[in-house]
Amino acid sequence: GMGLDLPTFDILPCPLTPTETVLLHTLTPDDWLIATSQHVAASLPLPLPATQRLAIGRQTATTLHTYTTLSWPTPPQAHSEALLTYLRTQTIAHHARIILLSGEGGRDIIQHTLQAAGYDVQKWICYQRQFRLWSPEAVQQLHQTPPHVWLAFSGETLHFLKQNLIHYQLTTLQHIPVLAISERIVKVGQSLGFSECRLVSQEKLLPVFSQWHCKRQQDRKTRSLT
Repeated sequence: GMGLDLPTFDILPCPLTPTETVLLHTLTPDDWLIATSQHVAASLPLPLPATQRLAIGRQTATTLHTYTTLSWPTPPQAHSEALLTYLRTQTIAHHARIILLSGEGGRDIIQHTLQAAGYDVQKWICYQRQFRLWSPEAVQQLHQTPPHVWLAFSGETLHFLKQNLIHYQLTTLQHIPVLAISERIVKVGQSLGFSECRLVSQEKLLPVFSQWHCKRQQDRKTRSLT
């Protein structure tokens, strides 16, 4: 069956600071802009300078291409570890500046790993995630049709999921298996008390997620017409 639509957070765009905006326009073709989410697009002033570019995930690459008209290469898989593996195959100038366009509190592993390797890395916060409490209707739907699995594409999603389960006294639903796209997210789920966390290849999860996303978009269009 189709998944339940239970968003756990809202996105609040954050414009670049004046200092970041000035620095952006000093970047050179040796420097790197790395977009970690499609949500960073709204914070970028156009046109962007000529730099090396990279995006996490096809959706991010597509959104950034639409917004900037520039190409954004992407690793085969949409998680931080895949991006780091991909970067090891690239030639990065020793003097290059690497700018991570990210959300607040996310993708720390990328920043810390690259800094430990000696690179000049800055993380610019382009959006915040604001915790969203589920509506009573959503909770009723959850009671009526409990999911068979939780799909976890980020550690932050699991943190917000746990907050909702605690608020509505639904922590028994933590026995439902978590399917995660990276070992790091598996460990986050385990640390939060989810009883079964399994690593699943992104190739298996993405068709399910894409089907759910298409249905969600259709439902939104239907509601907007009524």
